[in-house]
Order: sequence, then C-alpha cells, then structure tokens
Amino acid sequence: MSKRKAEGVHGFPDRSIRRRMVDAPHGFEAIKIIVGTGLAAKRFDIHLELLIQHSDYFQQALRNHKEANKQRVIELTETDPEFFVVFKNFIYEGKIYSQGDDDMHEMIGGARARPADREWDRLCNCWLLGEHLVSTSFKDAIVDAIQAKMKEEECYPLDIHRAIYAKGSCSSRLRNLLVDIAVWEWDIDSIEGCRQWAAESRFMIDVAIALKERLDSDQPQESPFAHQEPCHYHEHVSEGKPCYTTMFRSSNLFS
Repeated sequence: MSKRKAEGVHGFPDRSIRRRMVDAPHGFEAIKIIVGTGLAAKRFDIHLELLIQHSDYFQQALRNHKEANKQRVIELTETDPEFFVVFKNFIYEGKIYSQGDDDMHEMIGGARARPADREWDRLCNCWLLGEHLVSTSFKDAIVDAIQAKMKEEECYPLDIHRAIYAKGSCSSRLRNLLVDIAVWEWDIDSIEGCRQWAAESRFMIDVAIALKERLDSDQPQESPFAHQEPCHYHEHVSEGKPCYTTMFRSSNLFS
C-alpha cells in the first residue's frame, strides 16, 4: 500500500521521471548479436526496432528467423567488434564514436614518411560494415564524420580509397567524396604515391575525369567543400530515403 503525496513537496521533483512501459521509445524486444569468433567474439543486445530501422540486412535476417521459428540470435563472424560497436552507438545516439586516444602511430611512406592515423582506417571499415549491413543511415553518418575530421583537424585521407574501391559499391557517394578530395586537396606527393598500386587504376581514372571536368568548366573554380548542401555526399538522396539526422530527435528527460 502507498500513500499519495503532492508533487513538489518534501524534496520530491515537480515532474516525474516515470513513464508507461508501452511508451518506451525503442520497444521491449532485444536481439542478441554475436560479433566475431573465438575468444575475440562479443555479444551485443540491441533493440529490435532500431535494427530494423537502420539495417535492411537485419530486417531480412530477423524476418527469416521468424518465419523459420528460430531463436533470434544473429552471428556476424566476419565482423570486427571494434567496428560494430560504432554502429551500435550510432543507432542509439546518432553520433559516430570513432576517435581513439592513440590513433597516430608509426610513420609510413618511406622517404616521404608521414604519421599514419588509425581513425581513417576505422572510419573506412565502419563504412564497409554499413555496406554489409545495408545501412544507408550509418554510411551517410560515416561520410559526415570523414568530412568533420577533415575540417576540424585540417587533414585528409590518403589511403582509404583503396578499400572503398575494392570492396564498396561502384555507385557509392563515398567514391565521389574521395575523388573530390584527391582533386581538390591532394598534393603531388600524394598522387605520386598511387603509382605503385596497379589496382588503383579505376580510382585514378575517376580522378582524371574529375580534373578534366574542372579544367573545362566555365564556372568559377571553387572547392566543393566550401559551399555544399549538407546531404551532397549522402546515399539516401538517390535512394529516396530520409536523412539520418531526421531519425534522431533530442528529447527532454522530463518532457
């Protein structure tokens, strides 16, 4: 038995933090996901509603499990937990947690040595994970994180185009971004570094085409990063989907 007391007296808050269970924003059901193999494998419990909202891969996998009356456990044996946790944090918070404390490490490049930055590789692998999970929202957020890093740290990626061109979709908007980076930001040494990679021919052809279009243009020469629409490099535009930024609404705890 309990007694009712007026709110706002005896130290009680004016508004309650309590809510009805049926109003829970992510529903009740959580799906167990095993990522990786062996001792490196990790378990993630993620709300069903968020998985379906952000990943066509999970949507189809969960539908297949339901039709087969199987236990709802999904295994991603080929995925690194380090990258999957970035996806998990994103679908809950709409942020990309990709910065590490020791991202700058050994020098690469021989005579033209420069410090390597692990965050570029992490962002690249997270985008490829988004490809595997068929998650447009996650991929678009990763693209924004790449541009944010460029702006905030005044740097640009030199190597991630190799993995994106080798493993990513031929029509991805990230390819467009990486080509624009090469055309507008790379110096001669960066371009020279591509000569040793025979597999980069497609990338360099795209760069050459973009350079030709830039030279032939009658428009004022201005970097595409100077003034662009927020969704310029987003894939949701061509897919007719909403931008991921509209999926996350800040809410007051006591509203």
